Amino acid sequence: MKRILGLSLLAASLAACDDSPTEPKARLPSVGEEIQLNVQFDDNCANPVMRAGRVMAVSSRAILVQDATNPAGGFSETDYQQFAAAYDNLVWPVVTRTFGAPEDVDNNDRVVFFFTRAINEL
Repeated sequence: MKRILGLSLLAASLAACDDSPTEPKARLPSVGEEIQLNVQFDDNCANPVMRAGRVMAVSSRAILVQDATNPAGGFSETDYQQFAAAYDNLVWPVVTRTFGAPEDVDNNDRVVFFFTRAINEL
């Protein structure tokens, strides 16, 4: 197993900060695309802290994003694809059977996982 220093997994929420109605189905990002995600935990709507991340894998149930500020030598593209497949095939069925489907505020049928060092900086 690789030893990764300073990296943590953050299940990122893309929830809207207002009470707006559900938007039309969101466009899915492509692998390699850069997107911005909010890593603020305490006051995420009033004081967002945005980080750039690169989309590493998109599966039928997950979008995996790597923080652009993570140190080199982390997970490979294959690792991210395997994480996404494991989520789709192993985690999703158990979680949804036990707790029901997660809220889908951006209406894209996927959960975003942000692999970021920001969690260690709290």
